[in-house]
Amino acid sequence: MASTFQRGGVWYARWRGVDGWDRKAAGRDRAAALRLATALENEATLQREGLVDPKSRAFADAESQAVAEHLEDFRKDIAARRGNESYATQTHQRAARVLALGEVGALSELSPSAVDTAGISVTRLRYQAVLISGVLCGVAGTYLSTAASAGFVRDMTAGKGYLALAALIFGKWRPYPTLGACLLFAFTDALATRLQGVDLPLVGVIPVQFILALPYVLTVLLLAGFVGTAVPPRASGVPYEKER
Repeated sequence: MASTFQRGGVWYARWRGVDGWDRKAAGRDRAAALRLATALENEATLQREGLVDPKSRAFADAESQAVAEHLEDFRKDIAARRGNESYATQTHQRAARVLALGEVGALSELSPSAVDTAGISVTRLRYQAVLISGVLCGVAGTYLSTAASAGFVRDMTAGKGYLALAALIFGKWRPYPTLGACLLFAFTDALATRLQGVDLPLVGVIPVQFILALPYVLTVLLLAGFVGTAVPPRASGVPYEKER
């Protein structure tokens, strides 16, 4: 049950959240602290009952956070992953310049028009993305027809396009997580090829049908159990017309 307590002249709201009891400073007004605790506990109850998306709160918090704070978190993440402070600082400065030119103050304001305002051609970026995607698809088709099956036949992709779409959703439209998902699916595909007819200890020979279905079963499990809410870019697939 929501409650309040006082410490050092400051009233705190205390409520049972999704992951257990939580508390938050609410100021010097006890009534305001109680209202805050009641509202937060009601929201947590709706989340536990599945009536509210658990990530909606996180989205709201991210929206209320200044873009400069997101950029600083972005810089720290790059520095931690790459171990190169100079590269992280340069990337941070370039991103900050684009956002400043586009007069972007919140995440919801990120749009093609903001990029265009920053002096970057939206049409050029989109054509570059389509051309790069076409080249990568061509390389993939070449591999399938010359290495994987050694022939150009109907349905030779065997549903691998759906695996690519699943990798994009699993990576939530971000480059590095999507690359990791592609490598994971590629590993299961290679594993399925290597395990055919192999006598495994304590298991024996696994049926070929199960081995061939392994990448697709993994795809369903990952999308159903680990992805959660995957929101695509709002401007994806929407034609951009520059304001005159």
